[in-house]
Amino acid sequence: MALNVNSPSKARFDEFERSQVTSAEVEAALVSAHVELFDEERHRLETWRRGAVNHRSIDREREKGAATLVSAHVELSDEERYRLETWRIGAAHHRSTDCGRVDALDLHSRLV
Repeated sequence: MALNVNSPSKARFDEFERSQVTSAEVEAALVSAHVELFDEERHRLETWRRGAVNHRSIDREREKGAATLVSAHVELSDEERYRLETWRIGAAHHRSTDCGRVDALDLHSRLV
């Protein structure tokens, strides 16, 4: 099918031929578009990395805080355990002392 010389399609075809660019220009345009996209992706990646590092540092701070709380609780438990053991020893000692006093009072009451 031949193109009609006066048809709009012929005019568009002629315009297309006049506007054709060389393959080097097309390649340069594609490369620059790719580079721009790559730069944008790099920016996104760097932003993501910075965000990830920031989140990691926040997580590290939270972990340190939690570890500090746990270790403080363990130390407190050790301190409480020591107090409890001391109290038990003291209570046992006081009981035996009280028992001795009761025995002494009982003996004293018998003597009197």
